Amino acid sequence: MKTNWIYGILIILISIVACSDEKPTAIDLPLVVSNDIGTTLGLHFGLHPSATDTLDKSLGEQELPPFPPGEILEARFIGDEISLPELGLGTYVDYRQGNSDFKGIKTHELKFQMGSGNEIIFKWDLPNGITGVMQDFITGEIVKKTMAGRDSLVLSKPPYIDKLMMTIKYGGTPLEP
Repeated sequence: MKTNWIYGILIILISIVACSDEKPTAIDLPLVVSNDIGTTLGLHFGLHPSATDTLDKSLGEQELPPFPPGEILEARFIGDEISLPELGLGTYVDYRQGNSDFKGIKTHELKFQMGSGNEIIFKWDLPNGITGVMQDFITGEIVKKTMAGRDSLVLSKPPYIDKLMMTIKYGGTPLEP
């Protein structure tokens, strides 16, 4: 009888240890884009074990129609400057292959228009261990903002910059601009 009780406790302990093993998971990071007149868009990027560098419909990635008229706020992930033409006219969701164990760098390209506002605001909240840099494609110095924790980037008109590169580092030391 005492032996059955010990075996029962042992089985429970083994079950707790087996269930507590964390398996690598996807990383979903929101990027909120808004303007100074109150229009807001929600984009998502990150890592997923089944993601590819093309559009993965099963992950919510789908090609969008052409950009709306210029007075409407719009932002989307594209791949023109980073050699990912498979993203076509763009998507609101851009996952790359990987999971919570991944350590390395992934690059995303954002195309946007401010709409009727005078500012466009990009807001993020990156967890510990994930950092990045958001910068322009012209020189990499006109817009250059470190991404860490909860922060934002505000761009004002003139609208000659309409694309940004977002370089995200997963794990390791923070990414420096």
